[in-house]
Amino acid sequence: MKNLSLIFAFIALFSLGAQAQSISVGLRGGINLTTNVGEDVSEDNKFVTGANFAIPVEIGVSDNFSVQPELHYIQKGTKVEFSDDLYAYSLTNYFELPILAKGMFGTENIKGYVAAGPTLGVAFSRFVTLVNGDEKEREKAERDDQGEETDNIFDFGLTGAIGVEINAGPGAFVIDARYNMDLNDNTSFENDAPENYNPTKNSGIGISVGYVISLGK
Repeated sequence: MKNLSLIFAFIALFSLGAQAQSISVGLRGGINLTTNVGEDVSEDNKFVTGANFAIPVEIGVSDNFSVQPELHYIQKGTKVEFSDDLYAYSLTNYFELPILAKGMFGTENIKGYVAAGPTLGVAFSRFVTLVNGDEKEREKAERDDQGEETDNIFDFGLTGAIGVEINAGPGAFVIDARYNMDLNDNTSFENDAPENYNPTKNSGIGISVGYVISLGK
């Protein structure tokens, strides 16, 4: 189903590209603050800071509306505090493809925007770091991919963004803030999930800055 949704999304993007009034491309970078959410998640789980880089492609449909697919490298995870000096955090590296509907408002030189849409992603590595006072130990976590219960490498969620674009030179500076909420569980099961099992999902806030340039039409 996810692959079929992705195929339809690409068909829709190609159709929009053929009718686009303008096309812009950019580069953004920043941080992503995430944690795990769910009924069984401990109160000791806190936000952890990861990286967030994106290549957005904005396909202008009208003066105030566009469709913006993006290629993301993003880190998601959680931090667990055992005491003030002892804690561990996990960060998973993802490649994601958000496809956002974007509405714009403002003047020619300064424009605000709101955007929202689905995201599809895949995880490719995970690292766990244990901090004990001044000592820090980091190691790569091997993915559990056998048996009834396995790590879920696929990611599907929703994102909402607000931001501002400030004209400068041949393009515009961008400041972007967004909320990301995964809809799928971090764990997958070969058969049905155990009775009384509650899923665990990623949730977070991303802040990034960048620059976009119009490629014309």
